[in-house]
Amino acid sequence: MSYEVDYIPWLERQKERLTFKYNKIKSERDTLIDDIAVLKVNISRLERENEKLRNESIKNYKLWEESEEQERYFVKEFNKYHNLYTTLTNHIRDMKFASPYSYNYIHLVNFIKELERADDER
Repeated sequence: MSYEVDYIPWLERQKERLTFKYNKIKSERDTLIDDIAVLKVNISRLERENEKLRNESIKNYKLWEESEEQERYFVKEFNKYHNLYTTLTNHIRDMKFASPYSYNYIHLVNFIKELERADDER
């Protein structure tokens, strides 16, 4: 009979210990379930933000490509007009040497020099 008397308190202690562990595991599980719900909401929000950023990135890339095309176009146009300007100024200077006493050519050469001096000062 002594065996039964000692056994019952031991079983009660085991029951209390197991109940405590069960409650602890259950509360951890509930916390993890809540964490999963929060993480799912965060994932959804981040996916939406990622999609917005991806669309903005595509838009910005297209704008960059357009600006690159415009830059190439303007560089080409600048070079074209720069070459025309150089040709014209060289022609005017050559005409000054061909007709050194012509007031028109002297005036144009001086005007070109003023333009180039103002350009160099910038």
